[in-house]
This record gives sequence, C-alpha cells and structure tokens, in this order.
Amino acid sequence: MVDQNTWDAGPGWSWATMLLPFLDQGPLYSQLDLNQSCYSPTNLPVESTKLPVFLCPSTSGSHDSFLVRNEAGQPLQINGSGLEFGRSHYVASHGQESCWGECGASRTGEVFTNIYDGTTQVVQIHGDVSKVADGPFYRNSRTRFRDVTDGTTNTIFLGEHSSRLSDKTWVGVVPGAFTHPQFTSPENGPDAAATLVLVHGGPSGGELDITGFPIIHPVNFPTFHVGQMYSEHFGGGHVTLGDGSVRFISENIDLFTWAELSSISEGEIVGEF
Repeated sequence: MVDQNTWDAGPGWSWATMLLPFLDQGPLYSQLDLNQSCYSPTNLPVESTKLPVFLCPSTSGSHDSFLVRNEAGQPLQINGSGLEFGRSHYVASHGQESCWGECGASRTGEVFTNIYDGTTQVVQIHGDVSKVADGPFYRNSRTRFRDVTDGTTNTIFLGEHSSRLSDKTWVGVVPGAFTHPQFTSPENGPDAAATLVLVHGGPSGGELDITGFPIIHPVNFPTFHVGQMYSEHFGGGHVTLGDGSVRFISENIDLFTWAELSSISEGEIVGEF
C-alpha cells in the first residue's frame, strides 16, 4: 500500500522499533515480523504495548496506546480494522526541512537552502525524501556517523514531544494516517503520517510566518505544530545529540542556532548553546 499523496508505504517501522533489542525489549522485538508492514494484522497484537522507556513522567497527556487516525480525525481502517499503537513521548529529527505536508504531495518541492536569508530552490523529489531531508532521520534513511559532518556533538537526533500536543508512537508510519493537534493555535493543524515518529526544526519550504519569514520552531515554540518538539518541562526540553549525550535546551535558544543544530551537513559553525 502506497499513499499517493505522500509516498509513504510499508513496512514503515520507526527508529524506536529498531532500538528495542538495545532497551531490554528483545522478547517484544522478536514477536514483530519486520518483513511485514507495521500495520500488518500479524504485528497488531503486540503493537499497543506500553513501554515506559518511551514515556516521560512529567507529561500531562496520555501515557496509554491510541488509535491511529485518518485526515478527518476518524480511526484509520486497514483491511477493515483499526490500528492501536503504543505511545512515545520522544521523536526523531528530520532536520530543518520537512517532507510530509506540501512537499510530500507533489513531485517537486520548495526547499529553503539558506536559513539566514530564506532563499529557496525547487528540487525534484519523486518520492525520494533524501532530496529534501537534511537531518539524521527520514523515510528509508541510512545515515552513518561519517555523514554527520557538522559533528555529532552539534546535531540533534532525538527530542521530546508531549502527548498533550499530539500522538506519537514507537511503532511506525502508516500510509494514510494523520497526526492531529490536541489543542488548536493560529498556526497548527493536522499533518501527514511521518509526524507519528518525526519532527523538524524549520525552516521548511512553504512554511512562513505572518511577516513572510521562514518559520524556525525550537522546542515549545508557540506555533505548536504537531511536527515540532514540545515539552512540558519549565523553560525548554531535552534533546539527544548524535554523540549520545542528553542536553536540556532552552525554549529561548537563538532560532538560527536551533536550525543549525537540526541539520547534519550544512556546514554551519555552532557556538555555545
């Protein structure tokens, strides 16, 4: 099954599923048939499993499993049945750029190539997200440490996303699924399936603020996008850098510094943060 608007397809397994054997979840991992899709009936019986390792105790939103929803907000039906996925309060970084909304729905997409002046170029995507993504995680990514030329200590790999804002999962991405905000703001709305497991730091093609400037959204930024990091910790949130270290990042971090930390090989020089 392929989503004709976003090119999402099976098997769809997420970064978190791949980590299960290293998080003392070998028995659960062994029950998953990774040769089948993450929405295959074969895998559904164990995919609602609640895993404390992926849950933040300070989150006021749900810690329980949830039903995957379609664009209209109704339970998504695959082969006549709904999908109940285990929750995660942590997400992976797609980089500065996204490719699940406007650019995911067309064969070409606008990409912001310069975070400092907002200049763009049109790239041919044709389903290959690597043409757009400039972060460590994206559909079919095979990022190696040597690809992170900006330095693993200067690159965000993972971060927080409270379920108070939207549902995220450790399981994977389902074609036709949508992530919906739990509360509304002037800037947020539902976004396509990849945001079940991924977020981005901005800017992204076609994403402008009311002044026409590309939107960069660090943790807790008041756009409250379902595709951004969001924490309920006072003053900021935690991220995991490529070297494995965990840092608490202020929500008042310089916007350009946040964008620089989100990409893996743009050549920016990051100072103290």
